[in-house]
Amino acid sequence: MASRTPRHLRRNCRAGSAAERQRPYTALADQPSKATAQRKLGIWSCWDEPTTGAVAALRHGGRTDVVTWSINGSPQALQMVKDGDMTATTWQPAYEEGKLVFKAILESLAAGTSWTLKVIIIPGVPMFLHVD
Repeated sequence: MASRTPRHLRRNCRAGSAAERQRPYTALADQPSKATAQRKLGIWSCWDEPTTGAVAALRHGGRTDVVTWSINGSPQALQMVKDGDMTATTWQPAYEEGKLVFKAILESLAAGTSWTLKVIIIPGVPMFLHVD
C-alpha cells in the first residue's frame, strides 16, 4: 500500500542514514583537543542518558581530555564512572523529590491565591572516582 504522505514530507521526515544520525556525535568527538590545551573541556547533562551518548562519541573519537558529568545516578552511569568512561554523576533521591514536590502542590492548592513561590532544596549525592 502506498503512503498517503506527500513525497516532500516523507523525504524531510526520514531519520536519515546512520552516518547522518551520527554526524553531531562525530563532530563532537573530532573537535581538536588543542583548543582546550589551556583549560579543561567539560560536558554536563541534566540526565545520565544524554551523557552516555556524549561519552560514546568521545570514546569513538579517542578523546580522554573531556570531563563528563550528569545527574540521576543510574546504574549504567555508575558503572561508566567505575569504568572511568564518565567523570561523575550525581544521584538524586527521587522519592524524596516526589514527596516534597507533592507536599508543595497540596500547600499551593490549599493556599489558593495567597500561595507564594518557594524554593525546594533537595541535595544530590555526587558519585565520582577521580577528577583530573
